[in-house]
Amino acid sequence: MAVALLASLAVAATQPSTAATPAVQPRPGAPLWGLVLRHRWALAFAAAVCAIAVRNLVGLSTTPSGLYADEVSIGYNTWTIAHFGVDEHGATLPLYFQAFGEWKNPVYVYALVPFIWLFGLTTAVVRTPAALFGILSAIALAGFARRATGSKGVALATLLIAGAAPWLTLLSRVAFEVSSMVACLAVMLWCLARAVEEPTRRRWFGFAGVALALGVFAYTVGRLEGALLAAAVVLCFGGWRLLRRLDAFIVAMLAAYLLLALWAMRHPGQLTFYFNSISIAAGHASLWTVVGRFAGNIAAYFGPGFLFVSGDPNLRQSTGFGGELLVATLPLLVAGIVVCIRRWREPLPRFVLIGLVLAPIAAALTNEGTPHALRDATALPFWIAITAYGIDGLRPLLGRRRAWRVAAIVLAVAVAAETALFTVDLYGGYTTRSAIWFGGPEMAAISRAHAIAGDHTVWLSAELKQPYIYACFVALPPPPGHAVGGASVDLELAEAGFRDISGSAARAPARTGDLLVLGPAETPPPGSVPVFNESEPEVSGPGAGVTEVLAVRVWRAG
Repeated sequence: MAVALLASLAVAATQPSTAATPAVQPRPGAPLWGLVLRHRWALAFAAAVCAIAVRNLVGLSTTPSGLYADEVSIGYNTWTIAHFGVDEHGATLPLYFQAFGEWKNPVYVYALVPFIWLFGLTTAVVRTPAALFGILSAIALAGFARRATGSKGVALATLLIAGAAPWLTLLSRVAFEVSSMVACLAVMLWCLARAVEEPTRRRWFGFAGVALALGVFAYTVGRLEGALLAAAVVLCFGGWRLLRRLDAFIVAMLAAYLLLALWAMRHPGQLTFYFNSISIAAGHASLWTVVGRFAGNIAAYFGPGFLFVSGDPNLRQSTGFGGELLVATLPLLVAGIVVCIRRWREPLPRFVLIGLVLAPIAAALTNEGTPHALRDATALPFWIAITAYGIDGLRPLLGRRRAWRVAAIVLAVAVAAETALFTVDLYGGYTTRSAIWFGGPEMAAISRAHAIAGDHTVWLSAELKQPYIYACFVALPPPPGHAVGGASVDLELAEAGFRDISGSAARAPARTGDLLVLGPAETPPPGSVPVFNESEPEVSGPGAGVTEVLAVRVWRAG
């Protein structure tokens, strides 16, 4: 992929800015070569998409290592939808899926349904839509670049830079809802670029509205960002005199927020329940404290540390190797911002720049885990769009002096080298580092205990990471036959042989022969004997060795 990226950047740097590239005439006696030359762009794009697809789909079950509790929740709820038409609480085809302390968004869940129905519930299957959403995002952003710049070379370079971006790469490998939102925004940008190219065809604005409306239900921050970006579209592309051009766009957005409002009225306070506990205003903060927190968060999201140096410190949201974007693309981003400012009077560059400014607002309103790569993922498509403008803006310089051409080659080599290093670490070091952040030991211990328990009960400690949902993923108990609101699935799990431990593990009412899945420091009931342990690798720092840390202990009650 790094070689393809290097080649595409070189092509983008040398392709003329305007006018179509003249058709290459095949040489007599070389029909195959002539066919390749005639379709060289199609072949190049196909090869680039294949490279991104391979990178996204290979090793989904092992990189990252294990399944995070949110991924498990999405997987089990999709399984119940696919086979019973209800979620884990018995709600029929719900708009939002109630989980532990929050509500899961619907786009990813329903996109996963056909895969689980066809291939069953496994780690790789649960993550497959994320990989496909990542591919779609890269393709849509390449389509945006093609329409915005008129250059196939820029589109090809944008496709590969999007696919190589660490931010999008990791989002394409974990079953979090946010990958569907990124895809919706990327498709929206491509549709807007088509709408600008063909202003008399209002349908492209309508398609953009549908994509953004889906983004409202794709990830939590989309509820606010959707409204902000919709206002920016009206401001940049319509204005009060040209609203007829945006009628389909406006209708799509109004329908989305009407549906959201109806759901909120039926579930008062639920959409903001989790946000209230992590917002910058939590704890009755003063106005100046709120303003200070917001400004600090915005600075963090636009800061070089988050974007280019260290990324998100949480290794379920970042690999820990560099920042969220390739540092070698920084000159392209700077050039892209300059281009958008110079072309401020044009609606598309103006919208991209405004969208970039608006993108972190929802994330900046939270005061937990900042900077948070998932909540700020709204910005990712706009950063890639800025990159496309940067590539296009620098190309005219290449024909003026040899030094500029040398600089372009050096930049291309740097981007390709950084991509290669990141990829090597992704499938090597990150696979080890990620284990401590995902639920590998819990899943392994619960699965193995369930397999050897026989007719005995498996008791699950509350010290583990949401053990009930891992048990659901392992045993696949049928959901309730009717809606039970916020009630747990204790009854279904009990029928599958699982019970939760309430209080001290030493006082658990386990019968002789029952298995207890406990944390490493928990004391089992008297007379229990150890059965097996599950460990997880821990890396203390860059360049440090890997040590095995005890994570779960399984006992048999005596």
